[in-house]
Amino acid sequence: MPYEHWRINRYYSLLFIADAIGDISAPRIEELSAFESETLALYALYSGDTIQKIIALNLEFFDSTTTRPVSQDIDVSDVLGQSLSVRRFTGAGSDATGNVTWAGQSFDTGFGVGSKIVESYDKGQVNIGA
Repeated sequence: MPYEHWRINRYYSLLFIADAIGDISAPRIEELSAFESETLALYALYSGDTIQKIIALNLEFFDSTTTRPVSQDIDVSDVLGQSLSVRRFTGAGSDATGNVTWAGQSFDTGFGVGSKIVESYDKGQVNIGA
């Protein structure tokens, strides 16, 4: 099917959104402009007036032809404190049609395969890969 990768990518988007806001009562999303750059976008997920989570997007272009993914370090300790839990959305590049993971699990078949990976950090600093 020529549009199979669209179905898979859409599924991962929905999985990501459900995980991001599913446990927040009346979620509200706002851009964190203090972190804004041409290659980085951060969004705060609020419950009431309290930031519960941050979504960090490395906007550096990276596909299967790129030789080296570009990563960026961010410090969100002023916003979330020192202790952080991180889930990553990963793939071979922006053109990946399979072997994409959310928190270490692949859902290419519609079912979670692999162990869920939630990284822990204790200094409020995270490396965001492309």
